[in-house]
Parts: sequence; structure tokens; C-alpha cells
Amino acid sequence: MKHLIQTMARKGMSVKDIANVTDLTEEKVRELLEKE
Repeated sequence: MKHLIQTMARKGMSVKDIANVTDLTEEKVRELLEKE
């Protein structure tokens, strides 16, 4: 899941869009992206 989120972010998706697609909260998405 973390790899998928990182890939979507690199392709220009916003945190909000990633959260919608993955059913995670925006806060959780940001947390996973910060732990790269």
C-alpha cells in the first residue's frame, strides 16, 4: 500500500485524491508519504 501511495504521489495525484482512491484518511496518506 505504501508503495502504491508513493507512486500515485509521484504521478501528481493530490493527497485528497489518493485518500479517496485508497479509502484512507488524508492524514494517514500524509503520514505514509512522510515516512519515505
